[in-house]
Amino acid sequence: MRSKKIPTPATQKALTEIITGEFAGSQAKMAKATGLDAGALFRVVTGVRPATPELTGRVLKHVSKDGALRLLTAYLTDAAAATGADTDMISIIPRFDKVYGKVPRSP
Repeated sequence: MRSKKIPTPATQKALTEIITGEFAGSQAKMAKATGLDAGALFRVVTGVRPATPELTGRVLKHVSKDGALRLLTAYLTDAAAATGADTDMISIIPRFDKVYGKVPRSP
């Protein structure tokens, strides 16, 4: 029996923003920089496949701190939504700021 695919729309959006901002809009450049298969990355970005912890982890190692925070927040939001947990990630930011310093906010 195959496991149910869990949609990861927030992660897809974050990856698209990172590709646009940090890889000149090129999925191929991101794939090369991260060592990911370009086809696998394309399938996640377009929503054909869900993001995996492995793919997300690889990308996190090769993006800016802002990009990593955006991607990790999106991935955790998708995971929380899939389990029915509270997805209000904004509520954790004040505690994060207190421990790690100010987080840049998107307008």
